[in-house]
Amino acid sequence: SVLLGESMGVVFAAPGEKTTYLMGDTVWTARVDKTLQNRQPDILIMNTGYAKSICYNDSIIMGTEDVGRAATRMPKAKIVAVHMDAINHCTVSRKNMRDFVHSRKLDKQVAVPDDGQIINFDK
Repeated sequence: SVLLGESMGVVFAAPGEKTTYLMGDTVWTARVDKTLQNRQPDILIMNTGYAKSICYNDSIIMGTEDVGRAATRMPKAKIVAVHMDAINHCTVSRKNMRDFVHSRKLDKQVAVPDDGQIINFDK
């Protein structure tokens, strides 16, 4: 969006380690698709609070449906849904996300951590 500017994600990759895609504040774009296809990350960290702005008609970051899309496109990847309950313009809470994850039977693929919770991907 011209209003918000370019988004930025970062892929962390090292020999012998899981490739992690920190998607950042973004909505689903062709660049996101391309990164998933090209990098095949093992772990996706998604900002999923579905934040709204009065200057923009749609969300400025991802939400529940984007988590579902990521799970479908990357069925072997672990997904960490974050950036909810943190700022006042997020419309998806952790509870909303957990309910969505459970309703889609994605509990084994998607984590919705509490603040400060540590997730171990070696298990």
